[in-house]
Amino acid sequence: MANRLLPVFEEKLKNRAEVSIEDCKSQIGSGALPLDLLASKAIVMKPIAEKGKTDAELQKLATDFRKLPKPAIGRFMMAV
Repeated sequence: MANRLLPVFEEKLKNRAEVSIEDCKSQIGSGALPLDLLASKAIVMKPIAEKGKTDAELQKLATDFRKLPKPAIGRFMMAV
């Protein structure tokens, strides 16, 4: 699915973010203590911004995704 979505994200965000696919682990299960992790893929968006303004641009991207007619709710975080 990530491979199918990547070109769409690249086109829509071409002037706002660099988009790539990376391996990750996704938490599965629910309840008070879900411990299992499943190998997965993440679509990674790195905002194109001046130094020191990356976090603000990431917050704008997150807000824009959440304002879509069908909101995209996911993890939006700064990489360290």
